[in-house]
Amino acid sequence: MLHNMKNPATETPGSGPTVAPRRDATGRAHDGGGCFLHVDQPAPHVLERRAQVRQLRHLYPDKTCAEIGAMLGWAAPTIWQDERALGLTGQRRPGARRKHPDAEPRVCAGCPVVFTPPSWAPEQRFHDVPCARAAQTTERVRERARELRTEWRRRAEEEIAKLNAAGFLTSRQLAAERKVTESTVSQWISRGLLKAERRIIENEPHQIVAPAEFARFNAEEWLRICQRMGPGYPSNWSGARVRSWGGRLKLLDVRAPHKKGEAKAREVATAALQLLERKPDLTRTEALDALIFCFEGKDAVKLPDGRRRQGRDPEYRKARRRVERSLQHGFEVLGRPEELALLLAG
Repeated sequence: MLHNMKNPATETPGSGPTVAPRRDATGRAHDGGGCFLHVDQPAPHVLERRAQVRQLRHLYPDKTCAEIGAMLGWAAPTIWQDERALGLTGQRRPGARRKHPDAEPRVCAGCPVVFTPPSWAPEQRFHDVPCARAAQTTERVRERARELRTEWRRRAEEEIAKLNAAGFLTSRQLAAERKVTESTVSQWISRGLLKAERRIIENEPHQIVAPAEFARFNAEEWLRICQRMGPGYPSNWSGARVRSWGGRLKLLDVRAPHKKGEAKAREVATAALQLLERKPDLTRTEALDALIFCFEGKDAVKLPDGRRRQGRDPEYRKARRRVERSLQHGFEVLGRPEELALLLAG
């Protein structure tokens, strides 16, 4: 008996009276602690409301859930849940009535793609913008677009030419003048090293530099910038025109040092003639070093530590032989062998 008192028998779940679950105002069953229960049979008042919803939907098929809810005194989401439970799949979620009906699938007018237009564009004929442009843009339209673009560029160039005549420069022109990128000029302006006026020319922004400001920049800031750069060149400087900034060789007419064959030979011979004309007192070694520096690269003349390569250095000898062959061929093409003899005899 004492053992039975300490361990009473556990009643089976099916024994005892059946307690109906609690329900809220919308008919959902819960356990009283905030957790909703799943029951198959709705509450009686829910069944009564759904019967009213079915009857009103049959009488007023065009009314929204909000309008039916206002007639019955219930919220629109509740009415929508009832319609969903009743199988009225033709009704939409509660909200404003749609302005346009759903469009039917159709074939694109420009390609065989089948698509469904959105409800706000029931007359759409193409499935995307590129297809519409390709199908509707004619050659005349393209030609007219090119004409408008050319005219727009011409007006912009005329406006910039008027500014150049007055001594003003754009940031792009100043970058070409100083042999730097346009982004570098923008950095000078943002840091206060250069003053510029922002001006819109044909719907395109430009930074305009006054002539007095450009003269001040050349006299003050440009010297400091060159000192900060050190003995080397910036990483974005390359080519014969850029290397000529250091004063080693001013070859303004050398356009393509990367050419080969007769074209390169002609360029090397032209550069040598300019060199003799501008600096007639150069020795043979100095003239050849300057040509090697321009057409073969600075690495063929200098070591990585900055010292000059010796005459017996293999890299220097190969580069020198290539330049000498180009000189001989170039002077033969130009028909001026006497200048070659003068250069090699120096």
